[in-house]
Amino acid sequence: MTRTLFFYKYISVDGWLAQLGEHRPYKAVVTGSIPVPPTINKNSPLFYLTSIPIDIPHFQNKKIMYTSSNFKFHENIDISYQKEILKDSSISAIKANYKKKLLSLKNELAENSKRKIRVCFLVHLDSTWAYKSLFFAMKEDEQFEPFIVVTPFHLQHMVADDHLAKTWQYCTKTCGVEFCFPGVKFTNEKDELIDLKEFSPDIVFYSSLYLAPIHSLEQVSTFALTCYSAYCSGYCKLSMRAVLFRLYCLWKLYVDFDITKDFYIENNYILPQNIFPIGSQKIDEYSIKEKPTLTKPCIIYAPHHSVYTEKSKHTLTDYISSTFHWNGKYILEYAKMHPEFDWVYRPHPVLIKSIVSSEFMSLEEYMLYLAEWEKIGTVENGGDFIDTFLKSTCLITDSYSFLAEYFPTENPVIHLWHTDTKKNNYTTLIENIIPHYYRADSLDTLQHFLKLVLEKNKDPMKEKRLDLIEKLQLGKNLAAPNIINNLKKNLNLS
Repeated sequence: MTRTLFFYKYISVDGWLAQLGEHRPYKAVVTGSIPVPPTINKNSPLFYLTSIPIDIPHFQNKKIMYTSSNFKFHENIDISYQKEILKDSSISAIKANYKKKLLSLKNELAENSKRKIRVCFLVHLDSTWAYKSLFFAMKEDEQFEPFIVVTPFHLQHMVADDHLAKTWQYCTKTCGVEFCFPGVKFTNEKDELIDLKEFSPDIVFYSSLYLAPIHSLEQVSTFALTCYSAYCSGYCKLSMRAVLFRLYCLWKLYVDFDITKDFYIENNYILPQNIFPIGSQKIDEYSIKEKPTLTKPCIIYAPHHSVYTEKSKHTLTDYISSTFHWNGKYILEYAKMHPEFDWVYRPHPVLIKSIVSSEFMSLEEYMLYLAEWEKIGTVENGGDFIDTFLKSTCLITDSYSFLAEYFPTENPVIHLWHTDTKKNNYTTLIENIIPHYYRADSLDTLQHFLKLVLEKNKDPMKEKRLDLIEKLQLGKNLAAPNIINNLKKNLNLS
C-alpha cells in the first residue's frame, strides 16, 4: 500500500535539488553529504532535501510517496506520471548490517560474561546533547562502557567557530576527560574527521542526524548499532522531515511520550517496530534536583535562533518562530525598569549568527545588546539549563524546545508568537502544551501578560498545566533506565 509521507513543492537548479521553504539548497545525495551549494538567486525561497539521488529532471508540485519497495515522485494532480528514484536497497542493506552486528554482539556477550558493551555518544554541541543522564547511568552499570566523541557536524563548521572547544570543555568537565575523545585529527596538511570505527563501538547514540558522510548511518551500520533521541521534546515537524530518510535507517529511535510515538507513526516518519517511548532525558533531571529557595522572582528571556527580517524572511517560510525583531529590544528595556526581578537572558547559541547574517544588527550592535543584559542580570548559554529553569518563576520564549522542557516546572510561560507561525508545524506534544501558556503576538498582548503574570503574580492557567503534567506522567517515567532496559532486552541480557 502506498502511503503519503509529506507534500512540498520542489525546483531543481543546475542539477541541484531544492525544496521551497527554508535555508539553502544542498546537493541531493543518498549518503547525506552536504557540499557547498551553487550560487543562486538570493531571493529564491529554497530548502534542502538530502536523501534523493541527483539524476532528477526539473519538476514541480510532486508528492513524495513511500512504498515497501521504493520512493516515488507523483504529480500533484495527475498521478499517472511517476518516476522511481530510490529503491529501498540502501535501507535493506543497513537493516542487514544491524542484523549481522546484533547477532555477533549477542554471541560475544553470551560467550564472555566480562565483555562490556561499548557505547559511543557522538556530541556536536553541548547545548544539544541530551544524553547526560543515560551516560551516567551506563557508567554505573557494569555491562556498559560508555564514552564520548566530540566532533563538529562538518569540518567547515569549525571555521571562525569556537563551538568545538566549548563542547570539549563541557564534556571533559561534566563527564571526565578519561571518557572523552576528539573526533578530529589535526595535522599540518589538513584536518580530518575520525572514522568512528577506530573507537570500536557496539552502539552509537547520535545527538543529531545532520551528519557528515563518515558518520552516516550507511557507514556506521557496518560496525555498530545506531540509536537516536531528539535533544528536545519540542522538535518541530520540519526538522523531522529534513532527516526523514535517516529516521527510517536507525536501529532504534527513542522518543519521550506515547503521543510523540503516535505522531511519528501517523506521519510515517519511522517504522513502528523501531520506535520506543521512554520518557525525556532532559526532563529526567527534574527528578534528581531540588527547587531552590528564591529571594525574589527570576524571569528568563530565551529567544529562538531564527531572526525575521526582509532579508531572511524568504528562508523562513515554514519555520517562522522568531519574534526577536519586535520584542528583543523591548524586553531588555522592560527588564531595566523592573529590578524587583532577577533576569536571565538565555539566547539560542546560534542566535548571534542569525542576527548578523540577517542584518538585523551588526556584530558590534549585538555585543552592546549583550553587555546591557550583563549589567542588569545574567547571560547564559550551554546545555545545562534545568538548574536555571528550577530557580525561575516565569519563562518568556519563542523557542520550540523550551516550550516542552520548561513545562515540568509548573511555572507560567509567556509564549512569544509570530503571526505567520504555522501551527501545524508543531508536534502533538507542543500542540497539547501551548494552550496552557500565555500567547503574546504583539507588543500590546506582551505588555498585558507581563503585567498580569509578572507584576500582578497571577497565573489562571496553572491548574490546567498541572492536570496535563499528571496526564503525561512527567518525572515519573525516567528515560535513562528505560533505554538501558530496552537495550538489554534486545541483547538478551535481561
